Amino acid sequence: MSKSDTRDAQQQRAYHLLVTGQYREARELFEQLFDGHNPRLAAYLGDIYSMEESGEYDRMLAFAHYKVAAAGGHAHSQHALAGMLLEEGQEDEAIKWYKCASEQGRAECSYLLASLLKQRGDSQASDFFLSRAADQGHVLAIQHLAVRHIVGRYGFRKIGTGLRMYFKNVRPLMRYARDNAGRHRPV
Repeated sequence: MSKSDTRDAQQQRAYHLLVTGQYREARELFEQLFDGHNPRLAAYLGDIYSMEESGEYDRMLAFAHYKVAAAGGHAHSQHALAGMLLEEGQEDEAIKWYKCASEQGRAECSYLLASLLKQRGDSQASDFFLSRAADQGHVLAIQHLAVRHIVGRYGFRKIGTGLRMYFKNVRPLMRYARDNAGRHRPV
């Protein structure tokens, strides 16, 4: 077995430990494998350190690992890092990372950006990210756009489009509401 095959097998083993809830063992193996640069390994370590239930919780280490992974283009870590920055009041930096993740197709980040930018009074940018979130399949964004169409914001000829969007989105919206109760602020 080559060095590369051995390393791949160790990464698979560490991932298996992570998904089966053996956090300490997963962390130890990921730490051994982590070279300080691999975005995927940094993301796994960030996840372990960010979960209180893991018994390995360390916000500063989670932040550091998410930062490495985010800089390496890992969209989940960009999202996680942005959330941590937002909690610390670093809104401008959070927006930067939400934008990076949004550009990679993270609908939730597009939706969060729409909300943040609306709160800042930048309605044009907010509308852009709300539309992007809807295009990416975010059910709350689709619902907001449907209602805007229905009330005539985009002209009375678009009311039918809004009604179709609204009714097509009812089931996904109900499923989303059930799965994410209480997690979002309105846009």
